[in-house]
This record gives sequence, structure tokens and C-alpha cells, in this order.
Amino acid sequence: MAEPVEILVSPMSYEITRPVLDGRVPVEGFKIVPSRTTPNGTMVQKGGPVESGDFGIIDMNVANWLPSIENGWGVVGLPLFSKRKPVYEYLFCRADRGIDRPKDLEGKRISIRRFRVSTSIWLTGLL
Repeated sequence: MAEPVEILVSPMSYEITRPVLDGRVPVEGFKIVPSRTTPNGTMVQKGGPVESGDFGIIDMNVANWLPSIENGWGVVGLPLFSKRKPVYEYLFCRADRGIDRPKDLEGKRISIRRFRVSTSIWLTGLL
């Protein structure tokens, strides 16, 4: 039997990932090794763990993943979702703007508080 492949995994303490990270749910052929990289991939900056490749798997939101690709840092996105959080529940409309249904948004201006947040990117795409 072959030795398991060690893979560095950044801290991702979510209910869906905790059983894998603490060993309760084994990943066949792999040994999960906690990494000392920044939790949740938030250190996407020049010289940080994403650029240097100091991780095996890292939880990175789309707002950090896209600039990493653009910078040529050799990051590959896998279709794994560590959080089960729908973004549409973060869309709010002012009560005094006459917006009662999605159709009422046609021709309206929208505001996004922060552009480097995944929720903002997903909501912009949905709208």
C-alpha cells in the first residue's frame, strides 16, 4: 500500500470542513497536514502565502482568487464550496425607493460597499 500524500491545508474552521481537518473523515490516499498560512486565504498580497505557494489547499474567495490568477500566481480553483451560504440573503433595498420585486430594479442604480468581497461580486452577477 502506498504512503499517503501529505497535503498542506490552511485553517478552514467551518462545520462542513472541520471533520476532514480534524481527521474524523479521512481522505483516501491523503494525509491532511494543517498549514500555518493565513486563514481563509485573506493574505493575497505580493510576497504572501498565495504568491509563494506556501499551501496545498486554501479557502479563497472569488474576490481574492481572480486577482491571484491575473497576477500569474499559479492558483487553480476547484469547485469545492466550504461554506453553504447563499448570497441573495445579503441583498437589501431601501423601503422608500419603490422596489417591491426584482423587476422594479430595472434602470435603478445599485451601490456596493466593498468591491473585493465575494458577496458583492456574486450579487453583481445575479443582478
